[in-house]
Amino acid sequence: MGNTNSALNRDPPKVHRTLCGLRYDNAFGFASHEPRGITTTCFNDVVLEPLATWVLLLVMLPLLAVALKKRRSNAKLSSSTTSRLLHYRASARRGDGSFSGKHAKLRSVLDVVYMLLIVAALLMNILQIVRLALADRGVGLLPFNLAGILIVLVLMHVRTADGVAVSTVCLAFWSLLITFTSVALAGMGKLEGIEDRKGTEYLLSDEMIDVGVQVGLYAVFWVVEALRVLHRLTTARKQALGTARLHEQPGSEALGTTQSGEGKMIGSAPA
Repeated sequence: MGNTNSALNRDPPKVHRTLCGLRYDNAFGFASHEPRGITTTCFNDVVLEPLATWVLLLVMLPLLAVALKKRRSNAKLSSSTTSRLLHYRASARRGDGSFSGKHAKLRSVLDVVYMLLIVAALLMNILQIVRLALADRGVGLLPFNLAGILIVLVLMHVRTADGVAVSTVCLAFWSLLITFTSVALAGMGKLEGIEDRKGTEYLLSDEMIDVGVQVGLYAVFWVVEALRVLHRLTTARKQALGTARLHEQPGSEALGTTQSGEGKMIGSAPA
């Protein structure tokens, strides 16, 4: 591809070479704040960005499992539910107590768009990983991001007794991913003019564009999940208030029972 016109470390430490290939900042310590007061790209790709998935696996999912277990002991899914998986058909949305009619159709369309955007985020991550490997820059532990996104995608499609808990986990995951990926993107920006990767399969400017698109998609996902949490909390509160009102009117139930008993007595009386 020609001669490179930017800095390149051709003899990095063995562990750096395995995870991060031939990167300029491999000449510095793994967690060094050089150059220009930033963490190294190797540190970002091996520790920082995959941290969101580690937190998801080791903290969020166990807490979600506990929350769902407690909720399952107190409430069951509606008897009208025939599948544990969510459907995108508008007819499947009309019975969930949140949308009906044309709103159910709109909800289905928006959900499909949301899923397609998540697939696009997966593809952008795969593109970054492949191009880093082709440029001999190593991929670190970036494939862990793929695992985390896939786990969240599965969670969105599983019908559970506590939708608020699931959306909260997704919201927390996207928050971490936005934060850590943005830090990595800022670090790349400070390498402009130092390691532009000219003459390689993956220019620094190209990677910055790819990562910038990822951050933008994660921000969209964060907004969607935040709206879902608010909507589900509002729906749950309305249902709780409705149930409380029913319990506050025991006289209506007693009256109905009395009337039913009187009707039976009249019906059984001799003509």
